[in-house]
Amino acid sequence: MTDRESLVLCSYYLDNPALRRFHAIIRPEHFQEPGTSMLFTVLQKYHQEYGRMPTYQEAEMEVRDYRGPKQHEEDSALELLGRYEAERAAAAPEPRWLERQASRFIDEAETTAIVLGFIAQLEKSKEDDKDDDETASEQLLRHVSRVYDVRELLTQRPLAGLAFGAAEYVWDKFNSPQQRFRTGLPAIDELTNGGLARGQVGVIAAGSGVGKSMALCDLAAEAARGGASVLYINCESEDYELQARIITNLADMRNDRYRALDLEGLKAVHERCAKYKVVVHDLLTSARPTDLVKAVEEFRYKFGHHPDVIIVDYLNELEPAKEGKNDTSYSTVGKNLKDMMKLAKRVKAALWTAVQFNREGIKKGKKGSTEGPDATHIAESIAVLFKATLVLTLNLLHGAEEGADIGYLDVRTEKYRFNSARPQLVVKLEYQHARLTELSEEDALMKRAQAARSTGTVDPKKPGQMPSVWQEARAKRKENLAGLKV
Repeated sequence: MTDRESLVLCSYYLDNPALRRFHAIIRPEHFQEPGTSMLFTVLQKYHQEYGRMPTYQEAEMEVRDYRGPKQHEEDSALELLGRYEAERAAAAPEPRWLERQASRFIDEAETTAIVLGFIAQLEKSKEDDKDDDETASEQLLRHVSRVYDVRELLTQRPLAGLAFGAAEYVWDKFNSPQQRFRTGLPAIDELTNGGLARGQVGVIAAGSGVGKSMALCDLAAEAARGGASVLYINCESEDYELQARIITNLADMRNDRYRALDLEGLKAVHERCAKYKVVVHDLLTSARPTDLVKAVEEFRYKFGHHPDVIIVDYLNELEPAKEGKNDTSYSTVGKNLKDMMKLAKRVKAALWTAVQFNREGIKKGKKGSTEGPDATHIAESIAVLFKATLVLTLNLLHGAEEGADIGYLDVRTEKYRFNSARPQLVVKLEYQHARLTELSEEDALMKRAQAARSTGTVDPKKPGQMPSVWQEARAKRKENLAGLKV
């Protein structure tokens, strides 16, 4: 028997106060050694019925009268009971240390249940001689969900006062840099009080080719630069292309120069970026919510912890968790986003994804209007706006470009659940670095004015346009009218 398993069962029998908050979590299946599961079942049943732990004589009689699973382990259970009774006079373990040991024991037992349950499901599928991969995936998801639920209970903070959380807990959530992950855009970071928090989901909406993946790569690099571990789940592009974007961002190197390096040069750049933890995981052949869970668990298996930030590129590429007769694109996007929110909360990670504009929004964006598409043009907009924590829309400012390497995006905050402010900003998109940089208010006004001048959509009643542009637009209209009169 493992020392931790014996410690937990002994402390349970001796009714150690430090273990009482785990009474609703511990289950007989957590105990694997002979006699342990049977003894725990007897003790648990007695406690539930009488509100206290049995005496030695009562426990001994209950074990002998036990009729249930593993009844043949009666001798082992009685031997354990005698050993634990002998330890009653010994000094009790330090309460906080015992709590940590109990948490680790339950966590390890639940993790083992994932593997055993998944293997059992696969063996059953083989015996039935059926292609039952979806059932196996659902079985895995069910076991993983159980682990997350248990961990949520294990990490709950004690309540104080009128059911309010402790002040230290709230202060940590608001102020700890490990709880929020900056976007690198000052206006958005100020709005969110430091970036997207653990358990929250941010959505970037844009048309085709505007820069959704570029923005997600920049968010991945920014989070990694701040010390976070990042899992970038790729459902659309080639993994090496995304890696190239993220590495050139972190290394402050042009993408074309990175591609021209020889093998030794590439090794040197990768070694320089080795201190950052970003994993790109491909889901090009199958992209369902269950595949996202598997990718996150693979990350945990490899690195010993869940990622701090998860990026899914992108939402519209995800398939339904399970095919249904009445499924539509609307219902699929809504359900998948809901599953992603659950995943973010369970593993306590910030999650970013992107969504496409509908056809009307794409057309409006290509026309170069300074108004640009908004939340009403998001494909499945209601589902996204109702569920996501933060929604940003990107619109390319035509006419404000600086050659082929630099473009400008109008970024609008369509929703933030915890603040009514809706900042609108202009960012410079450096294509060769996959990097977004927020412009100052003055520069943003100038870029919007340039875009308005190139599209002829200047409106003097709209803010953010320069007087000189109004005059030029008015003069141009007069010239057009004069030509028509002639």
